[in-house]
Amino acid sequence: MDAVATVLTGAVFVAFAAILGHALWAMWRTAMREQRPLLMPRMLERQGVPLADAANLWTFERAANAARRCTMCRDKRACEAWLARGATAGYEAFCPNADFIAALKRERVAAG
Repeated sequence: MDAVATVLTGAVFVAFAAILGHALWAMWRTAMREQRPLLMPRMLERQGVPLADAANLWTFERAANAARRCTMCRDKRACEAWLARGATAGYEAFCPNADFIAALKRERVAAG
């Protein structure tokens, strides 16, 4: 390759990296500023696991992971609609914390 081709290839690579970096930075800033409601407490209440009871059953890691899954959930609209309907069943189809909620319910029953 001659020098001109090398410079052009490098310029295209730098431009692509700059655009990609800017896009990723903008997405990160948007995600960090966004005030998305955490629906997990309402989901737990609906499943008969009051947040006060759940706090005694949770470990920090389990709670943090569940909160992260809830915050980053792609099905917020489905969850909000489900909660608005007053449903108690069917959340397993869309909730990323369905296994976590089921475990909390089992622990609550076992704890008496």
